Amino acid sequence: MPHYSEEFKEKLVREMMSPGGRSVSEIHRASGISENTLYSWKNKYGVEQEAEPERTGKPENWDGERKLLVLTETAGLNEQELSEYCRENGLYVEQIERWREPAIAGTESDSLLTKGQRQEWQRDKKRLCWKRQLQAGDGFEDQRKKSGGARRVPANKLTEEEKAQIIEVCNRVEYQSSAPSQIVPKLADEGVYIASESSFYRVLHEKNQLHRRGRARTPRTVIKPKGYKAEAPNQVWSWDITYLASAVRGSFYYLYMVEDIYSRKIVCWEVHEQENAEHASRLIRKGR
Repeated sequence: MPHYSEEFKEKLVREMMSPGGRSVSEIHRASGISENTLYSWKNKYGVEQEAEPERTGKPENWDGERKLLVLTETAGLNEQELSEYCRENGLYVEQIERWREPAIAGTESDSLLTKGQRQEWQRDKKRLCWKRQLQAGDGFEDQRKKSGGARRVPANKLTEEEKAQIIEVCNRVEYQSSAPSQIVPKLADEGVYIASESSFYRVLHEKNQLHRRGRARTPRTVIKPKGYKAEAPNQVWSWDITYLASAVRGSFYYLYMVEDIYSRKIVCWEVHEQENAEHASRLIRKGR
């Protein structure tokens, strides 16, 4: 059984997990490594990569190979198409312009590219173009099943013309680096209303042009607080501190109160001149 270095394994995993990267089956056909082995590497090293998103995920930290692939894909695009490409891939037009300058001067592409890498990029470019044709549905018949009953169309549903207008506005030169939360107020200042801010976000999401860009934080999973259910008195208590106005303006008394969740009755209460955790702790012990 051949032995593969850790660097080689991590390189393949980065390629599998990067946007536009090759799939497991494609790498299996090209390298001869079994798909089970590739999936095990992906599970092992993919977790380590996800734990360091700031180091590997930012476009500014991409290597020269990945940046040059972006420059190759965007070389023949006009301003409208370039803006759409950036929104689909989580980039800014200004970032691509910064990458293009050293590439034109030959300071980055010649130093980082080998003949084999250039050939690989050409194959990747053809593969990406083929994927885009599949996603766009060019030459393919839609085989999705139609629903049996006719659905009622909402009266305020956006038409295809309105959706196309939203995409066109978002990809204008003056708005290509702006979010819908910035575009809609600017249009309102000009006396123009197309749709709500949420509709802008929804249409961009439908067109695959809503991605995290720049320094925007990765969405985090919010864990729901643990809940408690009371089925009888004195099973679950709740306590709180309420501000009570005094005769002196800006000065308050503090009402500490413990309430039974099931019966909604007050278990105990005290009034103090200071807000202190020791008062709350003593009150709860007193209620027991």
